[in-house]
This record gives sequence, structure tokens and C-alpha cells, in this order.
Amino acid sequence: EDPDHPDPDGTKVKELQTFLKESQDVEGIWADYPCLPQGSNRSDEEQRYFDQALRDMNLLYMGSRVIVFVDREYLSRFWTQFEFFCTTHKATVRGIVPRTKRELQHHVNVIPLGVAKETDGADEKLLFTTWANITVDQAIQRLGHKDVKITNQSEKDPMLKRLKEFEQ
Repeated sequence: EDPDHPDPDGTKVKELQTFLKESQDVEGIWADYPCLPQGSNRSDEEQRYFDQALRDMNLLYMGSRVIVFVDREYLSRFWTQFEFFCTTHKATVRGIVPRTKRELQHHVNVIPLGVAKETDGADEKLLFTTWANITVDQAIQRLGHKDVKITNQSEKDPMLKRLKEFEQ
């Protein structure tokens, strides 16, 4: 129940438990906060692992079924929006392209939280409208805006560059 934890009151865990009870085909879960070493006191080995995971994060979101917990804060944060762009796209020989509507239905599960739960799907629709049918260059432009918040500014430019490199 640490206030810096992304789920201090266990809301996401409870929603995840409900989702898993209804989705018997899920074989495993990876969640970035508990699966990556957090904080600034990482050992050298933890830092190497963390850096590698950040570099390859797009592959995880493009290649796996993704559960998205959406709240109002989600709509303004760099990492969540970067991940959502990757989730709604796939890597092909032609580069990174949007998933079809059918692929999205299988690949992305959105669970609204907080105020987003009370918007009759408006926040979910906004996410798909903003990210699902755009190019990598458009995503880089949108993610580069100053109102897209990130805790560690030094991570933003390398990740945008990595996204462009991955497309090529």
C-alpha cells in the first residue's frame, strides 16, 4: 500500500483476478512494475536487465495479448500511451502496421478504472482513436508532445528513436 506503487489499494489486482476467472485461456502474466527492478538503487545487474527490458518493451506489447487498465492518468502518461500504440500495432515485413479490428478484439482487453469506469467507454474510444490507426511517425510526433508526461525525461527520446529503428 505504498502511495508510489501503481496499484496502492489493490484495485488493479482485483480487476485482474476477475478477468482471469473469466478468461481460462490465459497462461501467464507479465506486469512491468513487479517484474522490473524499481527505484534508483538498482544493482549493476538489475540496471542492465531494466535497460534491456525498456529497449525491447515494444516487442512484448506487439506480440502478446494485453490487458490495459485505463484511468484518467493513463491518458496523459508517456509509457502507457507508448505501450498502447505498440499494443494496437504489429510488426510485418512492411514495417509496423495497425492491427485489424478482429486482431484488436483478440489482442487487447481494456478494463476501465476510476472516472474512466463512468464514461460509458469514452476513454477507451479515445485511446483507440488516438493510437490504433496511425503510423510510427505520427506516434512519435504525438508521444513527443510536452503534455505527454514521463518521470524520467532521459528515457523518452531513446524510446522514440528505438520505435523508428524497429519499424525500419
